[in-house]
Amino acid sequence: TQPAPTGPTVTSLSTSKKNPTCAEVTSNGNQWRVSWKAVNVDSVTLSIDGLGAYETGLPATGSFDIPASCGDTQVVYITPVKGGTSGTPKKITITIGS
Repeated sequence: TQPAPTGPTVTSLSTSKKNPTCAEVTSNGNQWRVSWKAVNVDSVTLSIDGLGAYETGLPATGSFDIPASCGDTQVVYITPVKGGTSGTPKKITITIGS
């Protein structure tokens, strides 16, 4: 087994489906949920496509509905934050059918 992380760390980042269809996204209100778990953090920051913080102050374990449109590819980053210091982000790519 690996030793437990000592700094702010995202241990998991997931979605129910990395390649949802256009119909699935549309029926879900043009959004798609990502879920994460982080340890040794005060909060996490969510970013989309590397364009800076989209949502800050999120809990260590949680989920968030990101905006999604048919034909889009969204790269979602979760960055762990502890005491104003950011850890290494974890990313997931979601490709939505057209």
